[in-house]
Amino acid sequence: MKKEWYEKFRWTFSSSGFLIIGGKDSTQNEILVKKHLGQHDIFAHADLPGGSVVIIKSNGKDVPEETKIEAVLFAVSYSRSWRGRLGVADGYWVNSDQVTKTPPSGEYLAKGAFMIYGERNYVRNSPLSLSLGIGLSPEGFKVLVGSEGFVKSASAAYVNLVPAAWRENPLLRLSGDC
Repeated sequence: MKKEWYEKFRWTFSSSGFLIIGGKDSTQNEILVKKHLGQHDIFAHADLPGGSVVIIKSNGKDVPEETKIEAVLFAVSYSRSWRGRLGVADGYWVNSDQVTKTPPSGEYLAKGAFMIYGERNYVRNSPLSLSLGIGLSPEGFKVLVGSEGFVKSASAAYVNLVPAAWRENPLLRLSGDC
């Protein structure tokens, strides 16, 4: 199938149809903030350093709260929390005008780092979970990753993925089919 511009990043769609894209490394985080973070877009991140920058492309539309939460869940699932085998993590979202690559006077920002000004909108205890599916079309197939709602609606088949700690402790599972 033909690749879209955003497919070089981590990507998914929200249940409301908004494109959500995330960086795979510090270089991609830089590109997302400098080149793709638009005026009315939403920026999401895990509440710990070294995570994936995640952007909701708004296309000038109002982004529903559910989509903002889905972007935070995407960000925390692609953070160090997954490798740390945590079941939940905190994340936040902000408006694009609160994000800058310009550090305060006398300070330095490393590659892939950014400054957030103003109040952050926290999503606490976000469950780490991703769904993986195969989307079929006449042109071929695509591997889809994201929220269960999106992947289930766009896939011929899918599975839910959770960190290893959840598999080892059934009390931490999101649902019986994990």
